[in-house]
Amino acid sequence: MTQYVLEPMGDRVLVEAIETDRSFADGQLLLPETNKDLPMYGVVVGVGPGLFEDGKYIPMNLEVGDRIFFGKFSAAQVTLDKKSLLVIKESEVLAVVRTIDERDMEPA
Repeated sequence: MTQYVLEPMGDRVLVEAIETDRSFADGQLLLPETNKDLPMYGVVVGVGPGLFEDGKYIPMNLEVGDRIFFGKFSAAQVTLDKKSLLVIKESEVLAVVRTIDERDMEPA
């Protein structure tokens, strides 16, 4: 059986959406259930190479494994080998979820 790999192009990322109970991190972040158009949550499983714009290379800020929030209508849904994934432009990502330890380790 032939196996396939999806490789995002340009400034796009491949995301596996995570169904949540609208809260995570031991209740530190709680999203109300009253509005189903709230941003979605997922894990980055693939990252494109970045962009060349005006002759300059613009690298990606996201990495595989990053947990992100993105708008509900920001993604294109693709299915490969019966697995549903989302393709999103990096600029459509609303936020990256990090632990305090991860945030403190980043350069100022």
